[in-house]
Amino acid sequence: MRIRCFLLGCIWNDGFHTEVGSEPMICQRCRRCGAHRYVSLPTPEVHTKSAA
Repeated sequence: MRIRCFLLGCIWNDGFHTEVGSEPMICQRCRRCGAHRYVSLPTPEVHTKSAA
């Protein structure tokens, strides 16, 4: 990480889908310093109808 990214924050690209173990994630790269990060994908909420 460069000092500019440390002070101002990284600028992350959209990334690509990948799996780490069995977890689906997005791998992103900073456009300034080239650092990588893995972000968990949000789990889809399952709505169930309640019997009323």
